[in-house]
Amino acid sequence: MSEDKTNWDSWVPFATYVYNTTKHSATRFTLFELLFGRSSTLPCTLNKPTEIQYNYDEYASELKGRLQTVHQHAHKSQEHYDKTAGSTKLQAGDRVLLVDETVRRGRSRKLSAQSVGPFTIIYIDKVNATIATGHKSTKININRLKLFY
Repeated sequence: MSEDKTNWDSWVPFATYVYNTTKHSATRFTLFELLFGRSSTLPCTLNKPTEIQYNYDEYASELKGRLQTVHQHAHKSQEHYDKTAGSTKLQAGDRVLLVDETVRRGRSRKLSAQSVGPFTIIYIDKVNATIATGHKSTKININRLKLFY
């Protein structure tokens, strides 16, 4: 990259390629493998002999197997998250603040309010809470709420 950092856009394809060819912990596959059903080839490996080519039936069955494996890994990850996610101490009727994730143009997040409210919880299920916002209600993930004292 140049000293004044004006040519950053010429590096985006390289960063994208690295991201797409890196194994992800959740799926244990690269995005390239999930999309194309094979490993990507680097320019330095193009002079090597080509790998065995698939016929359509073999490709479809292997792709189906990979997708099932990815689905199983994702399901295990979800189960692990559900076990380790902390239980909430919020209850219906509690007054809470909603973490404000909006970015307003021209304003620093450091100096703006980090949350809005207070709101009253109407109903709670496993991971979502329904809060009263004025004359209507909104369903919000519990992770975005904190107790108002």
